[in-house]
Amino acid sequence: MFDQSISRFLGLGPAPTIRLCLPHFDRAVAGSSEADAFVYPSNALAERDVRSAFHVQRLASEAGAEVRFISPDALARELDSTASGEATSVVFGSRSNPALGRVLGSTVLRHLMEFEFGSEWVIRLKDGSRYSLDDPSKLSRDAYAAKVDFGVVAGCTAAAGSAGSLFVVAGLGGRATEGCGIYLQREWRSLADRAGGRAFAAVLRFDPPINPETSVLANVVIH
Repeated sequence: MFDQSISRFLGLGPAPTIRLCLPHFDRAVAGSSEADAFVYPSNALAERDVRSAFHVQRLASEAGAEVRFISPDALARELDSTASGEATSVVFGSRSNPALGRVLGSTVLRHLMEFEFGSEWVIRLKDGSRYSLDDPSKLSRDAYAAKVDFGVVAGCTAAAGSAGSLFVVAGLGGRATEGCGIYLQREWRSLADRAGGRAFAAVLRFDPPINPETSVLANVVIH
């Protein structure tokens, strides 16, 4: 028996479908040494994004949802269209995912939060709170692990456009993106109780040494 309360929280339709939108990278270099390196001849995905998506897929499977993938470009085109649809989409990643800006700009989530990317990467919530991390793309692995990272789990059901309901699972750094997926899988019921069917954005804090399994709920805003 599938869990209908998860289905309601995720905004799944009569034919429950959830689409995972992960950022694509044009190429990946692999090999044990520089001399042995080769370029993978297709799009590649970031490990932390995939791990995050795995946790969300497990949650969706408890609701009996069919799981598909949708590219950032395809999701952006749907948000620009006037067609209607019933699939729920989940956007993973922050700066790396070009669909994030379109999601925040075309849904009620724009009233809850925004991201800024410069020398600092910043999450701002509608209550004026601010959460930041030095540009993680310029930090070494050890330097990043010694920082405090932040991420957002946000959602709105019955969003305008053909994407149906929309969720965002986005860390400033990669470990926070993975941790946000873990949090959504484990704490969806608490989020559902807080949101009461309204759009929400929950900020998670990841203290050093950053561990995706260990987060603290820093703030929740509702619209």
